[in-house]
Amino acid sequence: MSAPRLIKPTESELEILQILWTKGLATVREVHEELAQTKDVGYTTTLKLMQIMHEKGIVKRDDSMRTHVYQSAVNKEKTQKHLLSRMIDNLFGGSPTQLVIQALGDEKHKASPEELERSRHYLTVLKNKTDEPGQLPAIPRMGNHQQSMATGPFVADLPDCYLPFGKMGSGIP
Repeated sequence: MSAPRLIKPTESELEILQILWTKGLATVREVHEELAQTKDVGYTTTLKLMQIMHEKGIVKRDDSMRTHVYQSAVNKEKTQKHLLSRMIDNLFGGSPTQLVIQALGDEKHKASPEELERSRHYLTVLKNKTDEPGQLPAIPRMGNHQQSMATGPFVADLPDCYLPFGKMGSGIP
């Protein structure tokens, strides 16, 4: 079964995908044990969700042995970009700037000084980038974080009062 062009995974399906993206291959039991660490979910619920995900083409299943082994059928980065684009359009009125402002100013998910420095560096690179329009510089990954930063040079045009990490290029935190 081939992967769908546009996937619309539910919140529970995204939780399962996160586990599969991390593990690569996993049985229903392994996925269930991971889920059970953070939420109250039954084994049969996990099994049914993964069967539905297989029918949708979101996961692949190797049923050549008694215990079925699953893996993601969708690319993590493409899924993130697709869902982020939908969120920007539907929740932030098409404004990636509003998303960045909300994300960096969120009290629950406070950005670490290292993440803010990476953001500052990325914005500086975007601001100074003049060649290859549409091509964004790669951001080195840190630790287990696999987050994407905002996409597009618009962020560099934000007034300094909207930048929670100080004036770009000034070295002022």
